[in-house]
Amino acid sequence: MQLIRESETLKILLIEDDNAHAKILSRTIQSGGHTNYIERATDGEEAFSLLNRLHHQGPLALPDIILLDLKLPKISGIEILRQLKDNKKFCFIPVIILTTSNAQKDKSLAYQLNANSYLVKPDNPNELKIMVSDLIKYWGTWNQTVELLNHRESHAN
Repeated sequence: MQLIRESETLKILLIEDDNAHAKILSRTIQSGGHTNYIERATDGEEAFSLLNRLHHQGPLALPDIILLDLKLPKISGIEILRQLKDNKKFCFIPVIILTTSNAQKDKSLAYQLNANSYLVKPDNPNELKIMVSDLIKYWGTWNQTVELLNHRESHAN
């Protein structure tokens, strides 16, 4: 049994308004030895516009995971998470909260709204790179997606 998906691309939607964080995240994701594809939205409006456009291309065009910051302009990350999980077109996409907030109320609310993971960005850029590299390894290599793909196909309409 081979764990590494050598021929597949992990499609990621990064919802992040901080350019410095986005640059570090994008570089780390691209340097992991896999061919990964990243779309970036800087706010919720842009994210939903992109997701709807991808949905019209077919369910397999949608991202495999969403990396979501909580502190965003226009629509908060919590509200984006709520809308994603309430929308049958997008609710099956794993959402990983990647934020600077270590507040218990944010963690609790994120998990109540069905976030798949909650990660606090370390202050040290090297630690952030390690965290993101491990995250990509988990979601791109070890996580099993058979049920996700079946669910995605059943919500194609």
